[in-house]
Amino acid sequence: MPLSVALDRFRDMNLCLGTVQFGMDYGVQGNKRPLLSESLRMLDYAAANGIDTFDTAAGYAIAEEIIGVWIEKNPGLRNRVKIISKAAPCDLRQSLVRMGLDFLDGYLLHNPKDIFDDTIVDELVRLKKDGLAKKIGVSVYEHNEALHAISKVGLIQLPYNILDRRMQCVFTAAEKSDCTIHARSAFLQGLLLMKPENLPSFLLAARPILRDIDALCAAAGLSRKQLAIGYVKQTAGISHLVFGVDNLEQLKEFIHIFNQDCDSAVINEVAKKFENIDEDIIMPNRWRKT
Repeated sequence: MPLSVALDRFRDMNLCLGTVQFGMDYGVQGNKRPLLSESLRMLDYAAANGIDTFDTAAGYAIAEEIIGVWIEKNPGLRNRVKIISKAAPCDLRQSLVRMGLDFLDGYLLHNPKDIFDDTIVDELVRLKKDGLAKKIGVSVYEHNEALHAISKVGLIQLPYNILDRRMQCVFTAAEKSDCTIHARSAFLQGLLLMKPENLPSFLLAARPILRDIDALCAAAGLSRKQLAIGYVKQTAGISHLVFGVDNLEQLKEFIHIFNQDCDSAVINEVAKKFENIDEDIIMPNRWRKT
């Protein structure tokens, strides 16, 4: 599909604020989770500035409880926001209790291998029929997981960024089956924002790649954040970009950058330059943290 057509059809890509950082220390640099008061301020700011979709999970420590506190402190807010969580089907009711909700707008299998288990998928379908989740889906790491899920569920969350483009084959297939795609990891869990000299030992192979990114950014007059966000924004087939932040200033910056357009010539250069990156770099679950 020509880039110009893709831009025309997907300029309405939306943001979804992820909450993993609110519940636990997260990222390659081990950033500390914010105080409850700061998390609530970020949620308030996001909702007041055009973000109406929020992603959490039972496995994000106290993140679901923070969502629950936020909803309770803001009567009437539930009618204006969409809440998505992740775990196993048997955990959905506990998630609803933690957040003080009657239903979720989306509920995803957090273990992608569960999508291959028909018994688990059938249980997920029953939860939707019971009205406990408007959409059901799965959070995946591999493109084969996503392709298998397309005919079974209505929502897939997957990793996608300037280095990790394994999922491009999924977007067209998802559109044909009316399956919604949410993309995460625009910054590759912080790797794309690190200085090459500060990389941990298990990611030293990424050093020349980061230097190449810096050179491209310098030539285009862009920051790494602008390049990373702009690339995902100009990709056809993605409904929401899921992102996380550690503080309010990062949230403001992310929204500001997302609302800008990135030169399509730069995006095309990225597509040509960063292909077939080693999976030990682009897949955090393979990072050997030694």
